[in-house]
Amino acid sequence: EYTILNNLFSSLRVTFAKSRILRLQGESLFTWKDIGANVTPMAPDPGLAFPVATITNGYPATAFPGEFKSMTWQISEDIDWTKGAHQVALGAIWIRPKLDALGPFQANGWFTFNGSRTGGGRLGFADLLLGLPSQFRQGGIQDIQQHMNYVGAYLQDTWRVSDRLTLNAGVRWEPYYSAVDEAGYASHFELDNFFSGTRSTVYTNAPAGLMYPGDSGYPGTSFNRNSLKQFAPRLGFVWDPSGNGRQTIRAAVGIFYEMPKMWQYGRAPLNPPFGNTIVVNNPASFANPWATYAGGNPFPLQKPVPANVTYPQFGSFVNMPLDAKPTQLQ
Repeated sequence: EYTILNNLFSSLRVTFAKSRILRLQGESLFTWKDIGANVTPMAPDPGLAFPVATITNGYPATAFPGEFKSMTWQISEDIDWTKGAHQVALGAIWIRPKLDALGPFQANGWFTFNGSRTGGGRLGFADLLLGLPSQFRQGGIQDIQQHMNYVGAYLQDTWRVSDRLTLNAGVRWEPYYSAVDEAGYASHFELDNFFSGTRSTVYTNAPAGLMYPGDSGYPGTSFNRNSLKQFAPRLGFVWDPSGNGRQTIRAAVGIFYEMPKMWQYGRAPLNPPFGNTIVVNNPASFANPWATYAGGNPFPLQKPVPANVTYPQFGSFVNMPLDAKPTQLQ
């Protein structure tokens, strides 16, 4: 903090935070492949190669390890100026969070036994003992390499109109800057492009309607388009009706914006063709869940992804609008 004049003050703050969180589950004793299933483990190292299963009326999904690393820089400047009956405050802030994470929850194969194959949906263990899963799911690892920028600036005046009345008025500018995927694991499905038959030029075999970084109309490697016209006005008053300081009446109104958490975009690396999340319902057997899937076991994935990559049948896609409406509170 620095006193510029007797009535003018400056506060500069610089902050850095870093964290590394490891979700540990002990030693993995086996993979589905180890006990005879035609399942290719996709985890990058043996410590993440955990099998996952859900058994109805038995056990919930078994746990899996993960790694989550974050690094955040923050710089802010606040200036306070007092002049007569006015106290003016103005300032700005910049925050840059970065997230690197690995989530192998589906990379090694996820079986579901819900009892539908033998007991009308009640005896999950019966399906397990007979090797008849109701669903099998697999895809690449949840590889997150993302950062975003938050910028804010404000101006506010506290005006002591009289001994009984004080007014507060101000405005804050908080533009929305979308998170960016540093590995390019971003995509979008545009319904109009689907109806018109427009296809991606980045991945030539992509179904109509899908867009990727590098395609016309896609905003760089961001998940959404930026929105700069986000202004948040505030207005309030404090009134002492009797003037003796024993009672005050207060009222205020304002608009406030919020930034999304970065984990909101964590599903994008699992979309085809990056993660190729595939769901097979009622697979023929536990031993070979890909027996009825065209082409057989589609894993491991091709890295880097070629432009003419083959897209999976029954692929699972998670989509976000390019023009996302910002979270707002009034």
